[in-house]
Amino acid sequence: MNEEKISSRFIYFFGAFGGILFGYDIGVMTGALPFLEKDWNLYNSAGIVGWITSGHVWSHFRRSLGRTIG
Repeated sequence: MNEEKISSRFIYFFGAFGGILFGYDIGVMTGALPFLEKDWNLYNSAGIVGWITSGHVWSHFRRSLGRTIG
């Protein structure tokens, strides 16, 4: 068995890169919400806005988990 050791810098880099992409993704959704509220008439309906946002976050988490496991 020949096991290669993964550099800690490699792990830190991709961990930081994932954090940057996740932050960018959340920023895009936050910026899109006012336009979605206006176009879809979602004023004063926090439940629906939460449902849209949580669905997007779950989709991102599911894809990340699939890449990690698969």
